[in-house]
Amino acid sequence: MANVTPELVGAAYGALASGDMAQIAQYWAEDMNWLVPGHNPLSGWYHGRQAFLDFMAEVGRLSAN
Repeated sequence: MANVTPELVGAAYGALASGDMAQIAQYWAEDMNWLVPGHNPLSGWYHGRQAFLDFMAEVGRLSAN
């Protein structure tokens, strides 16, 4: 596992914001699992990178980016 630093986290979210799938794949695993806690329409587990990306797109849509 990589040493997680603020710079690494910033780069991972920068890749996500770029929309460039090659960059995204460098930081976000294809078989990743993402948990959104709480009791709201977005809460729950997201299995796989594409499900995570769909979730993030919905967050962006709901928050006007």
